[in-house]
Amino acid sequence: MIGCLNCHNGTVCLACGDGYTVDSVNKNCTLCNNTLPGCSLCNSTTTCIACTSIYYLSSNACVSCTGIANCLTCASSTVCTSCNADYYLDATSKCSICTGLAGCIACLNSTACIGCANGYYLNTTNFTCMACSASCPICYSPTNCSQCLDGYYLASTNNTCIKCSSNCIKCNSTSCVNCITSYYLNGTGCNPCTYAC
Repeated sequence: MIGCLNCHNGTVCLACGDGYTVDSVNKNCTLCNNTLPGCSLCNSTTTCIACTSIYYLSSNACVSCTGIANCLTCASSTVCTSCNADYYLDATSKCSICTGLAGCIACLNSTACIGCANGYYLNTTNFTCMACSASCPICYSPTNCSQCLDGYYLASTNNTCIKCSSNCIKCNSTSCVNCITSYYLNGTGCNPCTYAC
């Protein structure tokens, strides 16, 4: 018998494990969540004593936190305890969006960012997002780039973006790999096409 800890004659359950309760009609274990939506721990099919994270307990039943905008977990219909991504828990236990912080996608409050969008890095001194250099769409600091735009290559010695040679759209530290339109690859550089190419 699923969820049964103690049974009689193999057909009647006397005690169930956590998350289950004895169904008084069938005398077997049933998941609390099956009869009480959002319930993680119950002592009968009608009485919940603990709820899953997106619910709160009210009058022996679980009520969804969806009534509070952008709330992930809550303690009541008016008190949020954690928020969805891009929001922070404000002083009134409501979720406020991380706005006004350039490049910020996750914040602790209205002035402290903890996660930045691509094109920005987190300045851990003042918890703001700072823009990467124009040639670097993903960076970890102003001098530590992890990816470069077309027309640049990532220098392995110092993780900065170095401009490719003239008319070259993709390159590495020693040569051009692809040229811009109307140019062709000739060895390590790009030459203009004499005919339409």
